[in-house]
Amino acid sequence: MARVEPTFRLGCTEFAVTNVLAAADRENPWSRYTSYADLIEGARPDQRRIMLQFLTPASFRTGDVDLPLPLPRLVFQHYLKRFREFQEFAFLPDFFETVERCTSIARMEQVRTDTIKTKTMPLAGFIGRITFDISKKAPPELIAQLNLLADFAFFCGTGRKTTVGMGQTVRIQ
Repeated sequence: MARVEPTFRLGCTEFAVTNVLAAADRENPWSRYTSYADLIEGARPDQRRIMLQFLTPASFRTGDVDLPLPLPRLVFQHYLKRFREFQEFAFLPDFFETVERCTSIARMEQVRTDTIKTKTMPLAGFIGRITFDISKKAPPELIAQLNLLADFAFFCGTGRKTTVGMGQTVRIQ
């Protein structure tokens, strides 16, 4: 019996998965892997600037509408939700309120809206580079937790519909 290779569709093209490459080093940045313990251990409590590159459109579902805006609370709320799905971790009890109070958008580079076409409808989102600043009054725990989640963004993506390619995100160091 012949082995059936898994496939996936990207746009109008169907691809066969013949090989999977994973590397812990930075040689191929798209094949990274790490443990949750290493992510947690590597979270820096002193890095107050976080730069993220949104490579494919990202959007958040709020109520009945999509919101294609990189608001700090929505961005980090998404990462925290995804992180908690796989790993227990004691985030600040008032994490979301503290993010709103202590995190701002410092810079937006080449940020624009873009769409991904699906079978049923186009989905709009934002792409570009966003720099978030964390207030000097922010508790060190928040700074470390935001850095942890920013590092996790590569693995979980940003916003809705990440399983169809939306919200691919990398942290720029």
